[in-house]
Amino acid sequence: MSATPAPPPGPAASTDAASSVPPSVRSAAAWSWRFLAIAGALVVVGYVVIVLKVIVVPVAIALMLTVLLTPVVRFCENKLHFSRALACATALLGLVIVVLGLVAAAGGSIASGFGDLKDQAQAGFDQFMDWLRTGPLNLDADDITKYVNTATKSLSSNTSTWVSGALGAAVTVGHVAAGTLIALFCTFFFLHDGRTIWGWVVGLLPYGARDRVHQAGRRGLVSLSAYTRTQILVAFVDAVGIGLGALILGVPLALPLGILVFVGSFVPIVGAVVTGAVAVLVALVAKSWVIALIMLGVVLLVQQIEGHVLQPFLMGHAVSLHPVAVLLSVAAASFVGGIVGALFAVPLVAVLNTVTLYLHGHDKFPELGTDDHLTIRGEVRPPTNPAGSRRWWPTPSATSPRTAGSARDRARSRPCQARRGPRRGRAARRRRTPHPVLASRALSDAAGLPVLLKAENLQRAGSFKVRGAYVRMARLSEDEKARGVVAASAGNHAQGVALAARLLGLRAVVYMPVDAALPKVAATRDYGAEVRLVGASVDEALVAARAESERTGAVLIHPFDHTDVVAGQGTLALELLEQVPDVRTVLVPAGGGGLVAGIATVLAELAPQVRVVAVQTQRVPAFAESLRAGRPVAVPVRPTMADGIAVGRPGDVPFEVLQRLGVEVREVSEEDLSHALLLVAERSKLVVEPAGAAGVAALLAAGSAGESRWRDPSSRSSRAGTSTRSCCCA
Repeated sequence: MSATPAPPPGPAASTDAASSVPPSVRSAAAWSWRFLAIAGALVVVGYVVIVLKVIVVPVAIALMLTVLLTPVVRFCENKLHFSRALACATALLGLVIVVLGLVAAAGGSIASGFGDLKDQAQAGFDQFMDWLRTGPLNLDADDITKYVNTATKSLSSNTSTWVSGALGAAVTVGHVAAGTLIALFCTFFFLHDGRTIWGWVVGLLPYGARDRVHQAGRRGLVSLSAYTRTQILVAFVDAVGIGLGALILGVPLALPLGILVFVGSFVPIVGAVVTGAVAVLVALVAKSWVIALIMLGVVLLVQQIEGHVLQPFLMGHAVSLHPVAVLLSVAAASFVGGIVGALFAVPLVAVLNTVTLYLHGHDKFPELGTDDHLTIRGEVRPPTNPAGSRRWWPTPSATSPRTAGSARDRARSRPCQARRGPRRGRAARRRRTPHPVLASRALSDAAGLPVLLKAENLQRAGSFKVRGAYVRMARLSEDEKARGVVAASAGNHAQGVALAARLLGLRAVVYMPVDAALPKVAATRDYGAEVRLVGASVDEALVAARAESERTGAVLIHPFDHTDVVAGQGTLALELLEQVPDVRTVLVPAGGGGLVAGIATVLAELAPQVRVVAVQTQRVPAFAESLRAGRPVAVPVRPTMADGIAVGRPGDVPFEVLQRLGVEVREVSEEDLSHALLLVAERSKLVVEPAGAAGVAALLAAGSAGESRWRDPSSRSSRAGTSTRSCCCA
């Protein structure tokens, strides 16, 4: 018999060796190397942060100051009508003045109270020495003198250590000064261009991850805002409580102690304990042990109110960290980064907790939605349609309540109409009938070229606003639709939201100013919306609407600053191309910019030879000023008859579209508006708002000035020699 040769070593042998390892060990090994890789990356990041702490710490402080000052900037923009730069500078200057005032007050209090404290401390030291001589230790004067001389000699022998410490303190002061300048500089630009900076950062990521990271960042910012504002309020309560207690008990340096408590309270748990102990120690040195015990009781009472009332009530689920997590994070951060690490430990952990939960499918702030999209390198990332196309404006037959589909859509629908019978086909065509385009000989003669009017005033809700509102609501998720919608408007947008909600079967709450036109209030109610009259302006109504949205989860329907709203307004251009295929110029009234942005977007893709002109009143030239500045800026809202386009700041989404497409902006005077309004009413028999006549006013003003640019098609038309046909959206 011949022996069977042993199998040569090879893959099979190695496979058997691997299979002999228990699955639990293999799993532990896989987890171990991944854990080591993560830990190594964290160590590298931590090392870089420590090395660059002179830069990293001021930037982190600037982020916290930004979320603190953002409401002040919005107030200056919306209420005081400051420009963005002026509002940011005002908020930052106010913060600097407040800080310098507190430092001056504390310095004066220390200067005036230090002498008394020194005398009281000397008296306390003498009492302590008497206690050593007469107390249970029974030390004689020679022993005490020997101990004092030993301590003095020890201090004298460490003179070099004290000198090096002083030099180190001088270097630290220089770092603090540099860090302060960096923090102030970064805070200003975070306030002024924060969204642009964030867009640049997100733009470094792969395209598919950008929107998800942006949404996670929005939620992290909410957690940071909640922590910062709440911690300031809690620190203020701690400082006032302990400072008042020290003042009532006659403890010296009550104001500096209050400021010390305020600063220390930003380190949760640990800071309050340390600063409270300092207050008790000052009371013991300056007064007596009885006053010190009372001061201790005041400190404990204030901290109990903070921990059991203020923190849970104010922070809520925005931060939602267990006390154990807070204590461990503060301890670990203070071990690694000292006081600075303890200061930023809790906000960092809170933000990481919120962001991580969102990226793993748990949204702590579902009311924020996912409709906010960044402008990255000049491109707004819109929601894609189910087919995967990047086009974000809808076909009118699919999403508009009464708009026409394209010729291709109608061709596709004919077989269905034939099967359903002629009556169903006619009904479907009636539902898609666009609103009319009216010719006006009088306007054509006055302007010197063919003029058509797109009569949006004949919409069921009285304006084009229903288009954007309908598309915005139609694209909501089922969960969002169940929560209902909320809006703020003085009239047209209110009616559009009410009608769109009625067509889609949604609950709508509309906030309107108390002096809103009664017919518009009545019409909004007739369409089924709940109308609430609040405030004296649309801005105040919008504040109430936002509060309602945050409280109930209802979706806020913005009148113009949303891609879906702009898409809905763009259906007007789809109709216009079918009704007037040879149109060459479209003049559009522009307030917030939703309508002109939607029209310009559609025409740029389907009919790039068509010229789009946005028309604003000279009294509120928000788009003209914003385009000159290169970013949306707020302008004063002066009284004008065209109140429908008197918007002090254009929307971010419309502005980006107009800037990218190079849409021309024209301004008209009150006299031009009056002339156009009268001519439209007398000769075209149309009753329109002054804002709706802005396009006609621009045409007439150009004609009276002898301009020929409206009739020069050479740069816009693909067919030389054709007549220019202008359409004004009324």
